[in-house]
Amino acid sequence: MEDEQIVEMLFDRDEQAVEELRRKYGALCRKIAGSVLRSPEDQEECLNDAWLQIWNAIPPARPGNLRAFICRIVRCRALDTVRYDTRKKRCSSGFVQAEEEMDAILASSGFENELIDELTFSQVIDRWLEGLSPRDRVVFVRRYWFFDTALDIAEEMNLPQGTVRRILHQCRKELAKELKKEDLLS
Repeated sequence: MEDEQIVEMLFDRDEQAVEELRRKYGALCRKIAGSVLRSPEDQEECLNDAWLQIWNAIPPARPGNLRAFICRIVRCRALDTVRYDTRKKRCSSGFVQAEEEMDAILASSGFENELIDELTFSQVIDRWLEGLSPRDRVVFVRRYWFFDTALDIAEEMNLPQGTVRRILHQCRKELAKELKKEDLLS
């Protein structure tokens, strides 16, 4: 079923739309939740919460890219769960290491305490990503969006793990330069 049809079903409040979402995007959403959450129970709860959030968001939202809209919701729900569990010291996750790597760029400038127009930040990141080679872009996104480990990325992309780590290190340095150039980091 096409995304436009699913969105229309959601606007019509047809509960079958949620089943169509699960059928079309369930595996992708499970991978996103699973890359952040290790417990199958947490993953399932995250997905159920995400389906409900999508149901409540459409309408009024009419996403132009349903897949991206759903992925963002699932990812945010999973990250919220990890942050909650981490505060309670109930778990550790692979995402914590990736978050710490990026914090080395952002926290050193006090960025986390500044209020920045999210749209501006997002546009700068998008432009920066477009300037990367396809290989480097995939490595960066897999690490910092999907929280895959360097080893997982290396295996799936048939690269040495050291090469993946070097790409990530170089990307973080280049991103910091770009953010400074755009006055988003001091």
